[in-house]
Amino acid sequence: MGQVKILSKSATARGHFASCCYFLSTPTGDRDAEHDSRWRRGATSESILRAARYDMPMMLAVIGGDPERFKPFVELYHRASEKLGRPVRAIGVHSTGYVADTDAQAREEFWPEYKRLRDRIGTERGWPPLKRANFDLQADHGSLYVGAPETVARKIVAVVNSLGISRFDMKYSSGTLPHEKLLRSIELYGSKVIPLVRDILG
Repeated sequence: MGQVKILSKSATARGHFASCCYFLSTPTGDRDAEHDSRWRRGATSESILRAARYDMPMMLAVIGGDPERFKPFVELYHRASEKLGRPVRAIGVHSTGYVADTDAQAREEFWPEYKRLRDRIGTERGWPPLKRANFDLQADHGSLYVGAPETVARKIVAVVNSLGISRFDMKYSSGTLPHEKLLRSIELYGSKVIPLVRDILG
C-alpha cells in the first residue's frame, strides 16, 4: 500500500473531533495535514468536482450506511483530478464514534445519548425514531465506530483499505455524554486506537 506516515501520535481535539492522521506516500505531502481549513467537506458530486477544480484535499462525511457506497465519489475525485492534469490530493473520511474499554461498554454508554441526538435531528428531517437493532447494525457493519480500541481500529483500517483514504476524523461527541466519558474515549483513541491502526497498516 506504500509507506505510511503517522502525523500525530495521540488524538488531537478540535471542537468535537479527534484525528487519526496518516498520509500515504502520495504527491500531496504533509501540508494537507497542517492546513485543516483547506479540506473540502461534503459528499455530493458537485462538492467532489469543486474540490478537484480548486486543487483541494477532500473529506467525505460518512455518517450512515456502508462506507463502501462512497467509493464512486472517490473514483470521481480521481477522474476529475486526472482530467485537470493535477495530482490527486489527500482523501479523508469523517464519521461518528466512541471508544470504551469493551465493545459492550461502548455501546451501552453511547446508545442512549446517540439515540436522543439522532431522534431530535430526525424529527426535523422526517426520519423515523432510531431502533436499537439499527444502531447495532451501524456499529457492526456501517459508519458508527463504536467499541473497544481493537474494534474501532479494525473498522478504521477497513475503510482505509476500501476507499484508499489517508485520513480519518472521528466525531466523538454525541448528545449529553458525561465529560469524563468523552475524555476517556479520547484517551483510548490516542493511546490505543491510533497505534493499532499504525501497526496494522504497517
